[in-house]
Amino acid sequence: MPLAQTNPRTSEIFLEVADLKKTQLKDILVFGFALFAMFFGAGNLIFPPVLGLDSGDLWFVAFIGFFIMDAGLAVLGVFTMLNVRGEMDRVGEPLGRKVSLLLTIVMVLCIGPCLGIPRTGAVSYSMVVQPLLNLDSSNRLSLLIFSLIFYSIVLTLSI
Repeated sequence: MPLAQTNPRTSEIFLEVADLKKTQLKDILVFGFALFAMFFGAGNLIFPPVLGLDSGDLWFVAFIGFFIMDAGLAVLGVFTMLNVRGEMDRVGEPLGRKVSLLLTIVMVLCIGPCLGIPRTGAVSYSMVVQPLLNLDSSNRLSLLIFSLIFYSIVLTLSI
């Protein structure tokens, strides 16, 4: 007599295990692709060959430095957030409440207004506007005009 016929609950258990495995696989795939999308951008595609070319015979030292600062810090950040269960205010908790708040503010400012947002405008300008209009890199007025137009469009589209 098959096992499923001896206990009616057995087939339900097998279905639950199969659903759990599908859910785990889905979570792993989503998490894996999210990490890949976050950490592998154009900078990781363009910068390493340029770094290797510029470093000449010391390419291996440059590679080790890039690997530690890029992949190493990114993985350290992921493990840190996993360790505090995604609660950003708990990252600096061992240092005290004020230092933790200051650390959180500095991290958010670095991700957005201080580094990320200005970089999008600067890269767009240097990759599109400068080559197309054959502008000198010292032309700050054209960068200012482009930035005002660019961020106005971004603000309009994001509201």
